[in-house]
Amino acid sequence: MRTMTPAALDALTAGNVQPVYLVAIAFASGTYRAWTGVNTVVWGGQEWEGEGDFFGCSSITQTNDLSAEGITLTFSGLNAADISSMISEAAQNQAVDVWYGMLDSTGTIIADPVHSFSGHLDVPTLQDDGDTATISMTAENALITLSRSSQRRYTQDNQQIDFPLDGGFQFVPSVTMWSGSWGGKNGGHYISGRFF
Repeated sequence: MRTMTPAALDALTAGNVQPVYLVAIAFASGTYRAWTGVNTVVWGGQEWEGEGDFFGCSSITQTNDLSAEGITLTFSGLNAADISSMISEAAQNQAVDVWYGMLDSTGTIIADPVHSFSGHLDVPTLQDDGDTATISMTAENALITLSRSSQRRYTQDNQQIDFPLDGGFQFVPSVTMWSGSWGGKNGGHYISGRFF
């Protein structure tokens, strides 16, 4: 469950508030921070570049179950230099975080924006009309990893990837050939020349 600070709740009840999104994308050269307003704002000790109407974030949905809902980030009005830079900077599986915040009547961010999304970039897509271009980047929710099967195996070779000195998995093949029962009055069994 997401919680809001008392200041944010007061602003909502007052009815004089402007909603905004703040987005942090882990590009290749460093974290890019943008928001849906204009000018540069400071929040969380960082500067967030205002992209205004040229930057969009799709609605963020939340479900009662653990389904992984993604979002789409859109950068429009880009020239050729911006396109080249954005395509080279954006790569699959880079981290994306989105906060939902509000501005007061003076244009200041009300403490504190709610962390609404955490995920990873998919491949960006480009739409070019000749003069300007739009880049759309979908981001998958971090929960998507729960639906993917692990590529690791319970083998000695696989264990050596992370723990080169661990020899515990060398006995796995012997265990798979064993058809007896553990313990008992016989006290164990011999399998492949080893006593268990």
